[in-house]
This record gives sequence, structure tokens and C-alpha cells, in this order.
Amino acid sequence: MTVLDDMVGMLLYVVGEMAVTRKFDTEFYAPVLLGVPYEVSAELVSKTGRKLEVRTELRDETTSQLVASASGLFVVVTLAHFTNSVQQAASTPSIVQSPGMEDAEHQPWRWRTAGRARSTSLTPLDANTINALMYLVAEDHLHQTAATGQHRHIRRAAPAHRRPVMSTYGLSVLGADLKSLAQTAQAADAAGFDAVWASEFYSRSGSISMAAMANRTQNCRIGSSILYGVGRSPLVLATEARDLDELSNGRLVLGIGNGTKRMMSDWHGVPDTSAPALRMEELVMLLRRIWNLHQGPIHHEGRFYRMNLTPTGDVGPSSRAIPIVTAGVRPRMCEAAGRVADGLAGHPLFTTTYVEEIVRPAIAGVPRTRAATPMTWKSFPW
Repeated sequence: MTVLDDMVGMLLYVVGEMAVTRKFDTEFYAPVLLGVPYEVSAELVSKTGRKLEVRTELRDETTSQLVASASGLFVVVTLAHFTNSVQQAASTPSIVQSPGMEDAEHQPWRWRTAGRARSTSLTPLDANTINALMYLVAEDHLHQTAATGQHRHIRRAAPAHRRPVMSTYGLSVLGADLKSLAQTAQAADAAGFDAVWASEFYSRSGSISMAAMANRTQNCRIGSSILYGVGRSPLVLATEARDLDELSNGRLVLGIGNGTKRMMSDWHGVPDTSAPALRMEELVMLLRRIWNLHQGPIHHEGRFYRMNLTPTGDVGPSSRAIPIVTAGVRPRMCEAAGRVADGLAGHPLFTTTYVEEIVRPAIAGVPRTRAATPMTWKSFPW
């Protein structure tokens, strides 16, 4: 059952484990009815070495009756497991074909989730492949919006590759090495993608990835989905972002997040993992203050950050206000985006119902702490 499988995927994200399915057994105890609200939960039962035992349940929200459950065994893997799989897949026919894709040198795997489509490739893609991929994304988007009664205009470029140019579509790029990552970003830029997004994990620096992509692109925005807000001081994060914005000629979108509490404590050595939303709000406001250091010295004593910075020379103003998007899944983190950020980086497991009933009300229900552009939306890889 898809919803149970998705909930386990969210669980693995929350506990900070990268794992693959060994087995997943589902049992039904009552019919699952349309129009009936259900509550889904998942828990990590045990961890033995690389083996993770999980259990997830579906209950009637009104009566708490157990309707379905699933138990599974997952095996923890490294990022190399996925990079090797995609590299092997590059020599096989794509699971989704499209005009112009048959002759492409590399074939990317594609995943669809929550009415969106995304592609992750770890081999360089040429422009024709990217064009074909964009065609697939557009056709899938049109199919999804038609099914829900929504109508959105998608601008189409010259019909040579039958590729659309969409101002709201970007490509999340994960490269086996910086060279292939930059080549894929270059092809995406040539194909008309509005943005390319770099991610960060324990095996890859997001800021260095963005620098590599900025050097190989001309028009598309360069974004992070996400950089860790923890692990870097606010000063280091602010100066890295300003340099990246200069390197990209004003195309940077700074996406930041905390990661899970386990990532914060075990990976980054953060002693206080409480109140992650308050930590994010304090960080964003401090970043903007650093970018406006020309206005005067900074004397900040906050709950999570302390800074006393007095410039020893003239400091010029930033060339522009760098847009910031913050990551959020639960309502309070979505509220943080509504308070201080220019956009929300949502999770790929977001459903339309979750966005409409949880995310949007959380954002709309809080006062803005600064004038900003309308909230934007993005889906990030993990």
C-alpha cells in the first residue's frame, strides 16, 4: 500500500538513515474506504547492525480501528549504492521513453511523487536528453493538473526538440563527481530549466557543488536544497552565500535546513537540538543582518547564536537581497518559513492534502517579520 510505504520513507528520513527495502509485508483488517480520514504512523522497532525493522499502521481517524499494517526489513546503505545503480542504468533503455530520448547518450531514472516529477542523474546528460526530460515533466504536469481541474500555462520553446520552457521547473542534481554534476547543470541550463539545485550530505559539500554549477551555467538560478544551517557559523554561511551570488552573477537561491535532530547531534555535534524552528528563525535574521554589515556593527546575543562583529574597514552593501528558502516538514518549521523566509523547501513526500490542510495554513497563519516576495515552493531530494 503506497501510503504505508511512503510513511516508512518519511520515517527513514526523520531518523537520518539511507536504506533499501529487503522485505515489506502488508496486512489488511478492514476495507480502506474513499472519503474516510485515516491516521498513518510508523516506528523504528529495532536496529541491528545495518538491519532496520520498521512497523507502520493505518487507523480510522474517528474510531482508531486498525485498518491495515505493514512490517518491513530495511538495510542501511551508502550513497555509492545509488550512484552505482544509476551508472549501470545509464547503459539500459529508460523506463520512460519520450521523443528524442531514444538517441540520448545517457538515460536517467525518474521518480514521480506527490504529483511532481523529478530526475536525478549521476552521469553527464547532454542537452537532447535534458530537453526530452523536460518534455516528459511538462506532459506529466499537464496530465496531473488536468486531472485535478487546475489550469496552468506552460510556455513552449521552438519545436526542434519539442521542449517546454517553464519558469517554475528546476532540476535537482546529484553527481558522482563535480565534473559530471557541472555538466548536467550546463545541459539543464541549455535546455531551459529555470534552476538547478545542489544538495548536501556527509559525502558532498553543497556550496562547492553550487560553485561548480555556477561556473558552467549562464541563465538558470543556482539553488541549494539544502545546505545545512548547522555545522557552519552564521558568518561563514553568509559569506559563502555572498561569494556564490557574486560568482553566479546574482543567480543564487540559498536553501537551508537543520536536518533531523539526530543529524544535528551526531553529524554536526550540536549539543542543543531543541526548538529547531526558533533556531532557523534566528539564523535567517542574523544572515540578513550580516549581509547588511554596512549599516553598522553587529552585537547579537540569541538563544542559539552569539556574535559581536565590528568591521575594521569600509564594508559595501550587498549587490542584492539574496532569497532564502528554508526546509520544513512539520507545521512549526513551515511556520518558520512563513515568518522569515522567501520560500519553503518542502519534502517530496508532501501530498496535495498535506500541503492544503497543514502547510499552507501554517504559513498563512503567522505574521511576516520582513517584507518579502510571495512564498515560493520547491521539492528537495530527501
